[in-house]
Formats: sequence, structure tokens, C-alpha cells
Amino acid sequence: MKATREVHVRVGALACGVLGALWLLVGCGSSNARNGGSNDFTDYEPKLLEEPLAVHRSRTRLARYGTYTVAYHIDWRQPQWVAYRLDAMRLAEVVDRRGVGFHSDPLLKNYTLDGANFKGTGYSRGHLKPAADSRSSRTAMQECFYYSNVSPQLPGFNSGSWNRLEMWVRRCAGKTDMLYVATGPCFLGTSRGRMGSTGVPVATHFYKALLRRDGDAWRAVGFVLPHSESRLDGLWQCAVSIDSLERLTEIDFFPLLADSVERVVEANFDRNAWR
Repeated sequence: MKATREVHVRVGALACGVLGALWLLVGCGSSNARNGGSNDFTDYEPKLLEEPLAVHRSRTRLARYGTYTVAYHIDWRQPQWVAYRLDAMRLAEVVDRRGVGFHSDPLLKNYTLDGANFKGTGYSRGHLKPAADSRSSRTAMQECFYYSNVSPQLPGFNSGSWNRLEMWVRRCAGKTDMLYVATGPCFLGTSRGRMGSTGVPVATHFYKALLRRDGDAWRAVGFVLPHSESRLDGLWQCAVSIDSLERLTEIDFFPLLADSVERVVEANFDRNAWR
């Protein structure tokens, strides 16, 4: 959906049924295109199918790496979104993550957190692009551990429902020609609070926007998971259409899709198409 979003949106009973019918103030707000550079994002135009276009982006900085793109919010001090693609070939590689630790992003080092910011806060360094999606090369694995690719997450969420969704995404990618992923934090209404003394807001929800291509067929679905350590009964209770996810986040997902395709695949989702 390419139309500009309103800041206040009417949200029905979606996203795990936890939002209800509320008025919410939304605060989410080809490989050669990966030029390894960064910019202030004001004049940004997507170059890759997986890259979204946010309505509000004046406080973000963009960096493209070999296997993913990050739009980093300098006030949130965490990504607005991270986007990448995944398929069976990328997952077939088995680069070991041992010996790779979190480290500063060379393009965004003036803005990102570091290990000291997380110490003693009770929050995990939650990958947006997970390490298990970054096994295609040693470089991809190292880039995955940039602090620009993490948000504060509750440990039980990071190892629980978020990890469960990540594993499901990989299973889908292994069965498709290509899977395009955009993911990030949401601040619906208000945040969960701040992380320690850093002042960094903690997300109320985390989302994933997924687009799959199988030959000439396209399918899309979104997920909005509550940032909680409680166990979900099932991931599909958190599934939403991409159009609904766009209204929540004020982000235009997959804007490079042909309009005729985008209108159809983003309006609804078919659970059976993702089995």
C-alpha cells in the first residue's frame, strides 16, 4: 500500500487479540544495490524488493551491508527496520558463529549501543536478522552481530516466541524460491519502559513482514508478536495482512512490487499457502 498513513489508526481485534479496538498512537514508525554505505535517509528510495519505505524517516540512518539493510533510528538507538532475503541456498551454508561476538557497526558507530549499555539491565541483545539466517559467509555472520542489528528484548521472549517465529521463517524459506523479510520493533500506545539508565525505549511488540515468491506466484503475511515472556498458543494468532501491518507501523512494505501484485497480496493472507 503506497498511500501515506495517518498517525492515529483504528485497530480492530488483531495482533494476537491483545490490541482490541483501541485508538493507538503509532510509534513504529538485487545484491549489487548493497553498496555498503550509509546516509541520512531523508532522500532514501528502496533499491531492493525487501526494503521498506517508512513515512517518518528524518531521524533514521541507513546502512546497506552484504546481506541485509538496516534503517537505524538514532533516537530509539535501535533499528526502525532490518530487511533481507532468504532462500534454501543461503540456509544450506553452515558457517560457524563461534568466535563471533557483538561489536560496533563501522557505519553507525556514533549512534549504536554497546555491551555496557545492556549489562545489568535484564534485557537480551535481540537480533533482528538472526545468526541462523546469516550462515552464508563469515562476513555475513560478522555483520549480523553489529549492534545496529539488535533491539532490547526480554530473555524469555528472545528465546521463546521470537525464536519460534524465526525458526518458522527459516522453514518457509527452505521451501520457496525466495523469501523477503522486513522486521523491527513496534511501540504501540507507549513503550514497555526504558532500558536501564540508557533511556532506550523498549518495544511493546515486534513484527515481521514476509513476502514469498514461488515461480510467478506471490504471497505475503505479517506477524505482530507482543513483547512478553508468556508463551503463545500459536504463531498464527499473531498473523495480520501486510496492509494491517502497514497501518500499525506507518511503513510501506515491499514498495517495489508491481502495484497490481501488491494490492492483491497485501490485502489478505492465506494460511494454507504457508504450510
